[in-house]
Amino acid sequence: MTLAALGWGVWWTGLVLARFAPWLAPDFLSGETLIMVLSMACAVPGLFLALMTIRAKRSWLPFAAVAVFANASLLAMPWLLEGLVRAPG
Repeated sequence: MTLAALGWGVWWTGLVLARFAPWLAPDFLSGETLIMVLSMACAVPGLFLALMTIRAKRSWLPFAAVAVFANASLLAMPWLLEGLVRAPG
């Protein structure tokens, strides 16, 4: 969860900069932005560690599911953002 929180902090910092200081914000729609690289660097090991915390007992599943979802949604963020920005209307 710590790595997911760091990755989401990177995204939210970039979005706040885009809103309040656009001259400092990176371009979100370019292929390899700093925000995507930094968040992926947190999400990939975070997802791996979250999957490794799932034990044989079912009682571990709810605890690990939160971290798995947080890291998986962090990995999906570039595609979600692209769909929101380029959506018609």
